[in-house]
Amino acid sequence: MIISLIGVDSYNRQQKLKWTLTEYRKKHSGLAVQEYSADEIGWFDNVKEYLRSQSLFDKFKLVVINDVKKSSKILSDDIKFIKALLIFKNSILVLVGTGLPKNLDFCKKKPATYQIFDQLTHQAFKKFISDEAAKRNVRLTQDQITTLHQLYEGDPWGLINELDKLEMGGDPQKIANASEDDRFYWSKAGEFLRTGSS
Repeated sequence: MIISLIGVDSYNRQQKLKWTLTEYRKKHSGLAVQEYSADEIGWFDNVKEYLRSQSLFDKFKLVVINDVKKSSKILSDDIKFIKALLIFKNSILVLVGTGLPKNLDFCKKKPATYQIFDQLTHQAFKKFISDEAAKRNVRLTQDQITTLHQLYEGDPWGLINELDKLEMGGDPQKIANASEDDRFYWSKAGEFLRTGSS
């Protein structure tokens, strides 16, 4: 089985990975998990060795490949190995990153699972603020939500950090009192994070 979690929204992509690992651990008590990074030398040989190795205890194996787009050449024999995983039920390959290399485009189609995590739209980010605040029992006024939106649009990690501070007893009034200079600075910072230019 192959699952691809792809896109620039690294926060929600990471949350989905955590959820996936939790769900598979619930279903398979003997789940063995290994993580590799595609920018490490010899990463694919390590993946193959791990998945081919026999163990009395690891009946179900899950491998996470981070930064999959950074992988250099994936050889045709390696592509065959990956394609074979599409039908294996006891081995799961989870590909994570901002994109897939061209020769893994088949992972976008069934029977593989492919989920994309684009940057949240303007409205989706406002909803994200409300949802994440509610999860933490943090009550925000509409003005505070608007200010957080201006400060952190394009930066979900920064927003989550701010909401975590509020959950730990931070003062929501400081959000409402953010100066225009602060708002301008943070909106420009968010724009830079989204586009790479100010």
